[in-house]
Amino acid sequence: MSPLDRVRDSPFVTHWGRVRRKGAERLAGPTKFGLEVAGLRHGSLPGYVMIGAMKAGSTMFYEWLVTHPLLPPAVEKEVHFFDFHYPQGRVWYRSQLPTVRRLEALSAEHGHRALAGEASPTYLFHPLAPRRARETVPGAKLLVLLRNPVTRAYSHYNTGIRHDWEALSFEEALEREPIRLDGEVDALLMDEKHHRSFPRYRWSYLAMGRYAEQLERWFTYFPREQFLILFSEDLDRDPEGTFRKVWDFLEVPDHPLPEKQRRTVGRYDPMKPETRSWLEDYFRPHDDRLAELLGTDLPWR
Repeated sequence: MSPLDRVRDSPFVTHWGRVRRKGAERLAGPTKFGLEVAGLRHGSLPGYVMIGAMKAGSTMFYEWLVTHPLLPPAVEKEVHFFDFHYPQGRVWYRSQLPTVRRLEALSAEHGHRALAGEASPTYLFHPLAPRRARETVPGAKLLVLLRNPVTRAYSHYNTGIRHDWEALSFEEALEREPIRLDGEVDALLMDEKHHRSFPRYRWSYLAMGRYAEQLERWFTYFPREQFLILFSEDLDRDPEGTFRKVWDFLEVPDHPLPEKQRRTVGRYDPMKPETRSWLEDYFRPHDDRLAELLGTDLPWR
């Protein structure tokens, strides 16, 4: 054995090599985390995006969706790239999604293409989101989950009460909505980088339920075949049948849903009958427009 070989095989060198390897392993986790926080992780752009609607059951829907082995979750369900975080750029967006390496490994393991995706239900309502999405992910499949706009509005209001965003009665809030939102879209369009328009998200009880006008805006940027329009009423009634449509749309094999299949619904005082009647009258022409746009009956009518 040469002197060099003796040095390489010495207990000290062997021990030092072992220490270096263990140190590298321990540093890998924090280092990787730091790079991801800095937006340097090589994530994949989404193959699908759930764009809305807010308070229609998107949280439970996404939890069920990502139980599929070919649909790994994003860092968080609601990435909010196309509304709040767009100025941070695509590198940041990719850092919030599963890595390309992970998708490739899942695809190889299951013999089908794995997809990254996220669910930010405010995208449907944001006036700039369709254009931004078209520029970033023109081939993405777009999932839309709609809910009776009357019950959606009241659920939205009670969420505001729970989070201290709202101090008015429901009836007062409906009456004052046009005043509260006046000028918000113009401000958003004038300052795309900084203006987030929180009043539009917190107090748009009526505006968010006018689904047809929001979908028409998205339809100008994406072909209709890239959309799957679902209804939360159908999801409650037949979750398995609804998700068969989802699996088919995303081109992944069927996958059973978890045993707990009921969506969590908030509990709060009943809506006043006269308020419900007023809302039904208000949304009737908008629902007519939506039914015509989609060419289907609406499950809440």
